[in-house]
Amino acid sequence: MKTHQRIHTFILASFLSLGLCLGWSVAGAQSCNGGRYQDSTFALVDTMTVVYGANNIINGTLIDLKAIIYRPNGDTATQRPIVLVLFGGSFVSGSRFESYVTQTCTELAKRGYVAAAIDYRIGVAGFSANELYKTVFRAQQDALSAVRYMRRNATTLGIRPDLVYLWGFSAGAICSLQCAYLQQNELPSAIDTTLMGNLSSGSGNPGYSNMIRGIISNAGGLGDTNWIKGPEAVQVASIHNLTDPTVPYNSAPLPFPGYILYGSNSVHKRLTRFGIPNSLHTTNVQSMHLPQAGSPYIDTFAVRSLAALYGMVCRDFGTIVPTSLPDASGQIVVRPYPNPASGQVQLAGLDQLARCQVYDARAQLVLDQPTGPDQPLDLGRLRAGIYHYQLRIGNKFWQGQLVKQ
Repeated sequence: MKTHQRIHTFILASFLSLGLCLGWSVAGAQSCNGGRYQDSTFALVDTMTVVYGANNIINGTLIDLKAIIYRPNGDTATQRPIVLVLFGGSFVSGSRFESYVTQTCTELAKRGYVAAAIDYRIGVAGFSANELYKTVFRAQQDALSAVRYMRRNATTLGIRPDLVYLWGFSAGAICSLQCAYLQQNELPSAIDTTLMGNLSSGSGNPGYSNMIRGIISNAGGLGDTNWIKGPEAVQVASIHNLTDPTVPYNSAPLPFPGYILYGSNSVHKRLTRFGIPNSLHTTNVQSMHLPQAGSPYIDTFAVRSLAALYGMVCRDFGTIVPTSLPDASGQIVVRPYPNPASGQVQLAGLDQLARCQVYDARAQLVLDQPTGPDQPLDLGRLRAGIYHYQLRIGNKFWQGQLVKQ
């Protein structure tokens, strides 16, 4: 969870192609047209600092909780998504001023988003599972208060109040996932809400929804995957290093007796079990938590995160086929060939019969047929153009792009 590393370099030239590799297939529509949410279409970014709430830190002192709001300069849109960016630091260090947070928010605003670098309370009173539960709960209260603040001030900020996303790094990713999947009636027994407050009004802005549309998790996890039960159904895109020594890729006890953290792969499996849209991209760099400055994997984390967010947003605007694409290690890779094609298309990597649905650029279903090793898709009756396919085997989904000549 410690995030001394700085993710502050973005390779923009490869963004579109890598986004398509992720499988977030976009059918162009007004909300996502012209490169918005995909390219740096705004040169300048405006910032302002707001006080979004207040609460007591460990020693009982009441502090203001602040956020830096980033908006594209000169933008006239008034129904924009907002992304709250949460810093890392093991819940004992870090701030909204971290360079990787600043850079992430700036890049988001240049693409047309509204972004917010938010405070949350840090500090652990002791090395026990109960104290860590309390620490993460305080951070969750603050982040949800920030969500409610943004929704409360949607008109002033120029955002669409139902499109609120969280992007967390390390501890910030853990907090983000807990915001989505730990509900008031599931709180660990260590949390005394008569003393600490609840999740609907703690840290301020009561009366507004805690709803989150999606999460970008960079090296995150959850204290208990049983919190994921399905009804919340918040989409998640995770990026995690297989040999992460700080936040486990699978699961492992932390240096807090009795506390087990379930990393991105465990979260991915649980989300997939309930059919909740999610993706997991795995890197494999020996003993890397998050990439350090100068590492090529900075670009992997940043570009894949941006591509996944773009897919979430365009899907939520109704301009993307609503499916999920697990990208976990060990899953099959399906590749159509030939592509472009004028007639039949074989899906390489598919070793069993599956159902395939093909959608046009307006997200209209134009083809629905079984396909498999000996049963190719037949595009012969389709007009020339770009199409998107969804492939389903049981509760697993893949999707990608087809070009009809």
